[in-house]
Amino acid sequence: MSASKFTALVMAANRPGIVNPIAEMKGVSHKCLAPVAGVPMLQHVVRMLRESSCIGEIRVSIEDTSVADEVPYIRALREAGEIRIKPSGQNIFESVLAATDDMDDSQFPLLITTADNVLHFPKLVEFFCRQVAESGTDVALGLTTRAAIERDFPEEAEHAAYLYFTDGIFSNCNTYALTSRPALAAAEAMRGGGQFGTNPLRVLQAFGLINYIIYRLRRMSLAGVVRKLGNMFGLEFKIIFVPFGEGPIDADCPRSFEVCETILERRASEPASGIGA
Repeated sequence: MSASKFTALVMAANRPGIVNPIAEMKGVSHKCLAPVAGVPMLQHVVRMLRESSCIGEIRVSIEDTSVADEVPYIRALREAGEIRIKPSGQNIFESVLAATDDMDDSQFPLLITTADNVLHFPKLVEFFCRQVAESGTDVALGLTTRAAIERDFPEEAEHAAYLYFTDGIFSNCNTYALTSRPALAAAEAMRGGGQFGTNPLRVLQAFGLINYIIYRLRRMSLAGVVRKLGNMFGLEFKIIFVPFGEGPIDADCPRSFEVCETILERRASEPASGIGA
């Protein structure tokens, strides 16, 4: 993997055939347009990425570029050639492929995040990217331990979606890295969606019946899952343990949306907190 900056891909499309409760609650067509603490969700994430020293080009995956243009900040960046809007596919796998179809090797590594990761901040992204670069891995997945969430946001720890393994309890940050074009094959594991913690059926789709049964019986280790992924795709996988409790807290449902809004408002009133420094 080269030492170049990461290309960032923000997944912002609505899930096909599903009326999003946040979009409905806020009276917008897409969840990513919903204002969180007065700022559209997508703007939060793109602005944060632009402030991250490890990020170069930024791309947004969404059904229609005109949707992203409803956010003046995003439209201005697109018109200035500082961001690219790419049409999404029917699922995460197809959307990643469509968003990267014109990328050459020099534009990797690729950071994949989501438009509802409104609590992520530059220091978090820079930590993740640095760990990926130092590891030399093909594919990386960001997880946060339950202990980190309990430490930073004890009131939210009981509400987080967890992955239970024999070697620990973790929560998904919806942050991934693919360090080369061949690593795109790993996105196949997310064809049905990436939220394994909230929808175990996706574990079944990605890893097969036997592994699903083992997972449900809590008899699989995270280290074992990483090995199985590597064997499945012929790639090296690595877990990046993100040490910030905000990592897995996203604006994915009305309750977590309100939590994110409260945290963002608190940050705005405490500029000396060091977040993103």
